[in-house]
Parts: sequence; structure tokens; C-alpha cells
Amino acid sequence: FFFFFSIRWSKKKSFASFLVLCCVTYRIDNLQLMMDYGGQKWMKHVEQLLELKKVLEDKLDVLRSGIEDINWERQTEQQAAGKELYEMELRWGELIMANRQLEALCHQMEQQQPQKQ
Repeated sequence: FFFFFSIRWSKKKSFASFLVLCCVTYRIDNLQLMMDYGGQKWMKHVEQLLELKKVLEDKLDVLRSGIEDINWERQTEQQAAGKELYEMELRWGELIMANRQLEALCHQMEQQQPQKQ
């Protein structure tokens, strides 16, 4: 268990380090762009990024909605299948009981017949 926990912890630690590095890199890139292109061009770049972010968020919303629809369909199908399985199980039990009753009747009829010698 400790070994597994240690691996998970080191992965989380590595991921956290990666995120910090990305943030630092992003900030350095931002400062470099600001120095290279000045305030106005930088503001235009930020506007373009915000527009791109909005487009991507809209696409993400569409995908999430599609996923919700698929999950709803699956849930409905699984509930219907569960109901059908329950009904089939009940029918199976009824058939087993009918078979046992028939076996008992057959056994009773065999007992009532005269023995042939």
C-alpha cells in the first residue's frame, strides 16, 4: 500500500511541479510579448485569446451537453433492461414452480398405477 501511495504522491507532486513551471513560463512569455510588442499589441493579443477561450468554452458546453444526453439514454436503457430482467426472472421462477408441480403429479400418477408383473 505504501508503495502505491508513494507512486501516486510522486505523480501528484510531479504534476504540481509541471503546473508551476507552466505558470512561470506563461508569465515569462507574457512579459516578453509585452516588451516586444508594447501595450496596444499586447492588449489585442489578450482580446484574441479571450475570443478563442469563448469559442472553446462554447464547444466544450456542446460536448458536455452531448455527453449528458448519451448518459441519459444509457441510464434509460439500463433501467428498461433491469425491469425486463426482473420480469424474466419472475417468469423463470413461475416456470420452475410449474415444472415441480408437474413432476409431483407425474410421481403421484406413477404411484397410483397398479404394478404390472
